[in-house]
Amino acid sequence: MKWFVTLALLWAMIAPALAQFPGLGGGSNSVKVELVSELRTVVPGEAFFVGLKMEHDPGWHSYWTNPGIGMPTEVAWELPEGFEAGEKLSPMPEVKEDVIGNTHIYHDTIYHVYQIKVPADLEAETVTLKGTASWLQCIEDRCDPPQRAPVEITLAVGDTAEVNEDVRIDLDEVLAQQPEALDAWEIATSQTAETYTFTLTPGDGANRDPGKIYVFEEEQLLAAANPQVTKEGDKIIVTAAKEGEDEIAQVSGFLHAENGWVDGVEGKVALALSKPEAGDDGRSGKVVNLSGEEEKSLTIWLALVLAFIGGMILNLMPCVFPVLSIKILGFVEQASEDPGKVKQHGLAFGVGVIVSCLLLAAIIIGINAATGQAKGWGSHMGYPPVAAAVVIIMFVLGLNLAGLFEMGTSLVGAGSTLSQKKGLSGSFFSGVLTTVVATPCSGPFLGVVMSYTLSQPIHLALVLFTFFGAGVAAPYVLLSFFPKLVEKLPPPGAWMETFKQVMAFPMFGAAIFFFRNFVDKTGAAGATWFLTGLLFIAMALWIYGKWCTPMRSKATRNRGIIIALLVAALGLKVVHSSTQYRAKPKNTELATATQLADRIRDLRDEGRMVFVDFTASW
Repeated sequence: MKWFVTLALLWAMIAPALAQFPGLGGGSNSVKVELVSELRTVVPGEAFFVGLKMEHDPGWHSYWTNPGIGMPTEVAWELPEGFEAGEKLSPMPEVKEDVIGNTHIYHDTIYHVYQIKVPADLEAETVTLKGTASWLQCIEDRCDPPQRAPVEITLAVGDTAEVNEDVRIDLDEVLAQQPEALDAWEIATSQTAETYTFTLTPGDGANRDPGKIYVFEEEQLLAAANPQVTKEGDKIIVTAAKEGEDEIAQVSGFLHAENGWVDGVEGKVALALSKPEAGDDGRSGKVVNLSGEEEKSLTIWLALVLAFIGGMILNLMPCVFPVLSIKILGFVEQASEDPGKVKQHGLAFGVGVIVSCLLLAAIIIGINAATGQAKGWGSHMGYPPVAAAVVIIMFVLGLNLAGLFEMGTSLVGAGSTLSQKKGLSGSFFSGVLTTVVATPCSGPFLGVVMSYTLSQPIHLALVLFTFFGAGVAAPYVLLSFFPKLVEKLPPPGAWMETFKQVMAFPMFGAAIFFFRNFVDKTGAAGATWFLTGLLFIAMALWIYGKWCTPMRSKATRNRGIIIALLVAALGLKVVHSSTQYRAKPKNTELATATQLADRIRDLRDEGRMVFVDFTASW
């Protein structure tokens, strides 16, 4: 049984990788990305345009540079030496109006365009342009985790450019939509602590009935909402709310008019906001807090500190504490041992945490890079077989602590009666189990840090994950290195059996915690069959505990093991079948979202401040 649980632990770590591949629990992106070029053959010293082609499945959308509420689409370029990529040129986004703020989105097939400068001294026969696209894909009121995908295209190099006409037509449509300054309109700006105002004065050729006007501002300095539009004679006054009270030095973006800005020219936009200074593209991923002040972006050193502190705090989370309670029990049993052995157990636990943390991180980073299907830290709990494995582990350990059966206690790090080698392996696997169950709890403390980590080069990401694992293990390694603290623990005695049984209840509580996530994914039918499988597993463990003890004869033990394995196999078969179910969408959720929007609208009409507290289920 020790090997069964050990293999289950390893399976729980490896299974997240399987979720990434089609046919093994993962799925294809609802937005497909591809890098296309207006040229098949490029010429040294001459610039050309490429496009990030995005094909959205019906109902799905991605976001503009300023998403409003969402995440912009970007490309992190990895270009050959001497090549340069210009700023992103995007098509006109759609405006999705919402009571809690507008969003700027794209549907169907669109292109984000980049100008590529080719070095004049290029001598190669071909050139490959590479990059990593990142975007957020959503449908109605649901979004997938942020997506990442490698994109690349190989082009020939020659003396004469060979044009790809179909692609050039598509990219030219985007270039034709880019904002431009119009002599027909004079634009003046002013601002207060709360608003930013554009005063538009028409001149020769101006369309004096431009229709509905909307402000597309790129840096999230202005609220993503419909502006207030008034007239003073021929002048049009467009007033937008500011996100903060600080004075805005300069902003970038444009004004869009429903009927166009110039007579006889439909859909033209005027560049109403000044562009950033050279070298500042205005797209640095700024975060604005509730006071309206810009938060400082993370540095590698700050991320390291936050990762370590976040790992330490995780020890207090409800999904981690039951596992660590077993480790505490191990320290109690080790209190009378040689201090050197206690240190070894502490280090083995720490190594288990860090090694499993790095292994899981390497799997996620590697699969993300290979498939482009971005999976965040802890997202393996969204894969039903992994959630099922964790529930089984919690349930089995709970039954062991409650006394239903006895197994090699080295697995949970309390192996005082076993050899030193087995005891250290138990502490190591305590660390492994801690990592597996801790990852979905990391969001409240490490959401920003994990997003930053997964966007870094592989070597930096692994360093950050090492600090995270070190933070989780730190309290226990320190405890093992300070004998005076260990000596303050009560001496081993009969009370330990009671303590061990009491610790079974937090373990069962942890099983319920993770079982809820399993139910979210598989629905009532999957949950029912899963509980049936757990019943067979419990029966197998009871048989093992009843007839496979050392006091029984060898023949009885052998028969007991065979029967227990058969019943356990049946239970695992039923559990596997339960993971194939999927929960049906609940129409009541849409009704709830509509009711929430109506409630927010009513409160805002009353002039009251509204805070929306929301969470997510993997």
